[in-house]
Amino acid sequence: MFGLGMLINNFNLLSIAAFVALSANMVVKANYEDRLLRTRHSNAIEYQQSVLGLFGRKSA
Repeated sequence: MFGLGMLINNFNLLSIAAFVALSANMVVKANYEDRLLRTRHSNAIEYQQSVLGLFGRKSA
């Protein structure tokens, strides 16, 4: 959210780059956490299929 606020407040190349970098970082972290959840919990796939992930997409 910080990157989006910076992008809206100051629309320039630096704020666009920060928004893209922070968004990519969030997606990478979410995917990593999903993999950890699946390796540690046997019913994680069932749970991930029942909830929405980032941007309204299914996690599993």
